[in-house]
Amino acid sequence: MYLAINGKEKIDYYLNSIIDKNDKITFKSLDNNIATVSNDGIVTGINEGKTKIIVNLENYTFEINVIVSDLIVTLPTDYNYQKK
Repeated sequence: MYLAINGKEKIDYYLNSIIDKNDKITFKSLDNNIATVSNDGIVTGINEGKTKIIVNLENYTFEINVIVSDLIVTLPTDYNYQKK
């Protein structure tokens, strides 16, 4: 996940039929000085750097790499460019 400083992005997830819908999902940032994450999975870029968001669901743990930068450039998928 790439974020600008003060940028926000929600962690999207889908619970399949194997997982109990009542199981609690938790989110934790390994470095709140780089990025924070809310209880509902919204990640906010704080300062430039790299960290990980840990997602826990009962017996499952997932890691999401987060890179926060002061400049994030996103090009549309239909963008054509030529090397100079």
